[in-house]
Amino acid sequence: MTNFNVLTEPWIPIEDFHGHIKEYGILEALEKAHELQGISDSSPLFHYSMYRLLIAFLTDALRPQSVDDLLVIYNAGKLPMKRITQYIKECEVDGTCFDLFDPVRPFLQSAWDEQLDSKAVRSVALLVHDLPSGNNAIHFDHRLQDTQAFSPQICARALCAVNVFCTSGLQGPSGINGAPPWYVLVSGKNLLERLIYNIWIPVIELPLDVPPVAWRNGRPVKPGEQVDQTSYLYGLTWQARRVCLLPGEGGTCTYSGRKSSVLVRKIAFQKGWKFEGHRLWRDPHVPRIENERGISTVKPKTGRAAWRDLGPLMLLYGKDHNKARYYRPEVIQQYQHLAREIERGGWVEAEIYGIVTNQAKYISWIQDRLGIDYRLVADETRAVLFQNELTLIETVNFELKRALKGTLAPAAFCEQAETIFLGQIRPHFLGGFQEEVALADVSKPDWRESLKEKWRNQLKKITRRMFEEFLDKLGTTAGMLERAAKARRYFYSKLNKLLKTT
Repeated sequence: MTNFNVLTEPWIPIEDFHGHIKEYGILEALEKAHELQGISDSSPLFHYSMYRLLIAFLTDALRPQSVDDLLVIYNAGKLPMKRITQYIKECEVDGTCFDLFDPVRPFLQSAWDEQLDSKAVRSVALLVHDLPSGNNAIHFDHRLQDTQAFSPQICARALCAVNVFCTSGLQGPSGINGAPPWYVLVSGKNLLERLIYNIWIPVIELPLDVPPVAWRNGRPVKPGEQVDQTSYLYGLTWQARRVCLLPGEGGTCTYSGRKSSVLVRKIAFQKGWKFEGHRLWRDPHVPRIENERGISTVKPKTGRAAWRDLGPLMLLYGKDHNKARYYRPEVIQQYQHLAREIERGGWVEAEIYGIVTNQAKYISWIQDRLGIDYRLVADETRAVLFQNELTLIETVNFELKRALKGTLAPAAFCEQAETIFLGQIRPHFLGGFQEEVALADVSKPDWRESLKEKWRNQLKKITRRMFEEFLDKLGTTAGMLERAAKARRYFYSKLNKLLKTT
């Protein structure tokens, strides 16, 4: 019989403080969390989802009731392994539930059901969103889906991610957050801190564990069945796909290139639960926006870097802005209280993960790291000013592109100009201007005006220089010079109005 126990078998790639990457089982990873730097995987989807799994595992095992409970773990300097061991015993009272290939309770899967699964056997490539399968054929990887064969280690990683980043389409409904949103994790100096900082103490009327987390939930996933409510823990491990791994003979894993005594080439794969309780669910790692259409998650967009969504990602919580209200992820909101207790000021660093989708198609993925001065995270007045100037950058960028389009410049040229412009502005905005906002004496009545005047003069100078450089690249034909002159008059008039400070 084939076995792979995710508690003890190595499968989670983690980097130590010497830059060495080694695979760990769940138990060893948690036992040594204070000695390790953090998870390291080339796939942003795997990277985030393995953290999400460990966070759900610890939340269920330790059951913290308050920030003070998290502080007890933090001050201990390591995780309470006796409690975790006892938790595993409780999970396995009715039999093993951490084995990928257990015939009754396979980890993060549904047990094989001949009636339900016999006509749903597909390629294992469907588990990985960056491999060719269905609508994603040949986009990221040029190997055909039927040639894929994954080791148990890769299957375990993929099972963590498949339900988090799935979209609605022929394969089934979208995940619990709808189309994949931005996911945000607070960074820490080691794996222990990264886990503690991202365990949320729910402040909403949602059951903690009814139904229980996926590996303790004995209810079979029924294809396409509507579910109107979830618990917090099951929401973290929501099953939007019904999956069952079908192990076969060994060989070389096509994902990792490593030999394995067992490979999975085929899986039972079909629709899972269809979630209809979005109004009651709040994901602790996801930013939200509220407007006249209601509350929705903030999603990545093609060509839009993460820092441009800084407001909902890290800055604002329940504050009106541009006819909308942003809610940064709950773990960022909670961290400002944690940081105050542990006297951790300075920078709040976060890992940002996202995948751009178009209906059922996966377009591109994004992984970024953002750092914000704690004084902006903790002080709403500073955060609002900073966000207002970020919105202004977006408006300037829009008008710059519009002016360039008026010259009949090719669309590709305008897109490239936008990328270059924003790339030039980012270090000035996130660097010097952010520092000045953080250091500002907000007790002075004119602190906003003086900051804005200095920053907007700098922004104007950079923008005018870059706009002239873009125009120079368009050539010197008579027609182009005439269109450039018209674009210059239009854009500088707009720029002067936008950057007025009084």
